[in-house]
Amino acid sequence: MTHRFFPLTLEHKPDLPREQKRIIRNHGEVRPTRKSGRSGSATTKAINRVWVKGKDVPGLMISRSLGDTVAHTVGVIAIPGNPLISNPFIDVNTFKLNVERYEYTLVVGSDGMWHMVTAKLLEGLVKLTFSDSLLYERDLEES
Repeated sequence: MTHRFFPLTLEHKPDLPREQKRIIRNHGEVRPTRKSGRSGSATTKAINRVWVKGKDVPGLMISRSLGDTVAHTVGVIAIPGNPLISNPFIDVNTFKLNVERYEYTLVVGSDGMWHMVTAKLLEGLVKLTFSDSLLYERDLEES
């Protein structure tokens, strides 16, 4: 079987224009941490986060969240939505699956995972997992 790889949703990042406008309008701010990166790392990358204006809380790297009451006071919302389209409440993508030609794997992860794992790396891991399992299944059939 052939494997296809495609993301189903967009990440809700606070520095996307629509998301940032909502956060600022609700008296929040979008800025990187004062101290970015892991201690001892050679390079640090400034990552924009959501903050209560003038404070160092909550520091979320996402602009949509369930249950974060502090972040909800400054424009982080729990309503799913696509920040790139005009209606922020629409985040339903429909895909027609060709199950006769393709196998599908759904990978779900938190923002922390997506910050560390690129789509390309994940694609490679999924392909490697399938190729190993297919080899294992073939070995079982031959024995």
